[in-house]
Amino acid sequence: ETAAAKPVTPPIPAGERGLDTPVQFLKGAGPRRAQLLSRLGITTVGELLLHLPRDYADRTRLSTVASAVVGQMVTLVGEVRRVESPRRAGRQDTIVTVEDETGLIHAIWFGQPFMKRQFAAGQRVMLSGEVGFHDRKRLNNPEWEVLSAEESDSLNVGRLAPIYPAT
Repeated sequence: ETAAAKPVTPPIPAGERGLDTPVQFLKGAGPRRAQLLSRLGITTVGELLLHLPRDYADRTRLSTVASAVVGQMVTLVGEVRRVESPRRAGRQDTIVTVEDETGLIHAIWFGQPFMKRQFAAGQRVMLSGEVGFHDRKRLNNPEWEVLSAEESDSLNVGRLAPIYPAT
């Protein structure tokens, strides 16, 4: 038996190493991602390194559900209690109920039923977004991260998290 052939990334052309290397030659990039980055004017490794975030989210201070104030941006850490994907008005949403030591909050992603597969009861998660209210406190389309046993491994909790343009 022979192993299936893996796609081969072409070698970086001589003279195009370093900051002038086209982004398509970065591991995991390729022509498709290079095309997306070119929309932002990024074609080389050097340009990628100089692409700065448009803003930063301060996730150094964690809030609790009880202290979350409607209209404010918060970052919460809690445990997933329930995941559901109800259909309302012809649209299917994902609602994740998260509990911390002070209470429950709903995180809702409108028209995104696929989000249901991202969560499972018992997971520790970080949610970050603006607190809204509809029957109870909730976070509409929050940023999220499933946490490992070690929060120090987190990409976003307890840090200033960069926010880049959507592209």
